[in-house]
Amino acid sequence: MLINGDRVKHSHFGIGQVVDCEKNVWVYFLEFPEDPKRFSKSTASQMLKVISREEAKSLRLDNLRITFKNDAPNYKNLLESINTFKHTYKLGFDDPVYLDSERNYKIDAHNQAHKLLGESTYKELLDEGDSEEICKRVLKIIGQKSNFLHSIEMIKLNDAMKDSPEAQDLFTKTIYSYLYGAGSDEEKFDLLSNILGIYKVDTWPTFSVLGFLFFPETHIMLKPATVKNAAELSGFNISYETQLNIKTYSQTQKFYQWLRSELEKEGLQPKDLIDIQSFMWIIKKD
Repeated sequence: MLINGDRVKHSHFGIGQVVDCEKNVWVYFLEFPEDPKRFSKSTASQMLKVISREEAKSLRLDNLRITFKNDAPNYKNLLESINTFKHTYKLGFDDPVYLDSERNYKIDAHNQAHKLLGESTYKELLDEGDSEEICKRVLKIIGQKSNFLHSIEMIKLNDAMKDSPEAQDLFTKTIYSYLYGAGSDEEKFDLLSNILGIYKVDTWPTFSVLGFLFFPETHIMLKPATVKNAAELSGFNISYETQLNIKTYSQTQKFYQWLRSELEKEGLQPKDLIDIQSFMWIIKKD
């Protein structure tokens, strides 16, 4: 008897995974991501061969997430969203309209981040004990474009970083360690998330924005509605929780990399994670 999560093989559809078998058997097939297939239970037992996860290694299946409503998959098509993006922006991520509306201002913020608080400049200000100036620069970098953080998040962060000289000192040393210090990704995650929690500004956008602006080649931006929408239509489980936690962050990093590979398969050439984040934002608007 088939159960949810079974990896299976079909003679025509190829390798897939059982995603629901309460009434009928629904299977997500790797070669047909836009169209999960339905089988009756008697037909499924004849047409689907259960195989091992070793035979069906797949990051996409490992993180698969499809919701169901009225015995039918509530599933949107990533390929359709990619095609809409390509239709709108004929030159893809090099399209002048895309660059003007989505990428250029983020690159400007990235450049300003390194101009104002590159590693040597940041260290110099720390050594001088000028935490107030560092906080001003951090807020200027984030506040350059209003949509990096919601206005309420920006106000709360501004208040927290101006709370007291002790708060400024704690923020500036923590942010420096997060951006430039030694330690594992998990240690750095805990370091920054703890200080944001102390001052009650521990939202995903506030946590992720600085890493994203300083290091867009490796650091993600996690705006919940935007990322959750893209992950849902991709069938990718990011293990989302509102509270900051390393599992959600790590899964979202994997999702960014997976989505990048899917875009490349369709002929798009994202330069960095700015393009991945911008793509997610655009398809959410659409």
